[in-house]
Amino acid sequence: MVGSKPDGGCSTKNPCKIPLYRDQHHFTSSASGANGRLRALDSEATLAELTMRGLSPTVLAFATLAVWLPGAAESTFTPRNSVVAPRLVSDEITIDGVGCRVPATATLTLAAGVLDVRVRKPSVGARSTNGVARLSRVSARGNAVTFTAVADGDRICAPSADETPPESRSWTAAFDVEVGFKQRIGVVHFNFERVAGKPFVVRPRAVSLSFAVSVRRLRWTQFGGRTAVGLGSFKSLVPCPGGCSDDGTPIKVELTRPAYCPGLTLPGSKEAVVFYSKVAFVVRERLGVLRPGTEWISKKLTCPPAGTAPIPIR
Repeated sequence: MVGSKPDGGCSTKNPCKIPLYRDQHHFTSSASGANGRLRALDSEATLAELTMRGLSPTVLAFATLAVWLPGAAESTFTPRNSVVAPRLVSDEITIDGVGCRVPATATLTLAAGVLDVRVRKPSVGARSTNGVARLSRVSARGNAVTFTAVADGDRICAPSADETPPESRSWTAAFDVEVGFKQRIGVVHFNFERVAGKPFVVRPRAVSLSFAVSVRRLRWTQFGGRTAVGLGSFKSLVPCPGGCSDDGTPIKVELTRPAYCPGLTLPGSKEAVVFYSKVAFVVRERLGVLRPGTEWISKKLTCPPAGTAPIPIR
């Protein structure tokens, strides 16, 4: 599954209409003398559809996932508009074969551009979940991971087990798979207050630190990388301390510390969303004793509902 560039095509007037992630991981299997089965795992989400979804206990959420990547959107990922995040495909592959001890394969195709692909499981020698076959080889080349298995159980190999000769018996074997890798993706803003709007947005028009305090009319100079910077006006629904204007003090918003929370995911996926875990308001003109460029108010976000610290993207 693959993600897209959140930078291209997104504006302050329309911050939620571009593809954020598109998953393009495919499982294919093939065997000598048999037609391979194609299993495609595809999904797509737009920012307007983003929401929170819990992972099952069996899924390892990495930055993660469990099945996604960023890749194919309107603009090119660069260090300025994206980060390199760890990901994890966690699923089941099915290998179809024919014949006793005749190798058959299944290939997991990740999105283009993945880095540092590592197969966590299964390992060579592992048996299929139904006990029919044994994994004989695992190889990773570029964005393709190939699993090879042979059926060696009595059900396939014992001459007396069936009227069909062992060399002509069809078999199917399933293996639980975890493949880790890294990929460059765009970071989003986590609208943790959620007084209104969606939980995750790109280039939001307003950023809040509480129900009463926000910066509005934001114009973003950069977004999606390790730091996002936006310029706007302070708005407070309560008396403003320090001599600022309740509506109009120029403020710079800095979003930093990309991180993720296991369980904060995109719809239809097990993929955790990478978001900015620190929100800071920086004064742009002198405010009492504070000089321009001084951090005035900030908040470090935690993972709902328990309030645990998010996992940083190193």
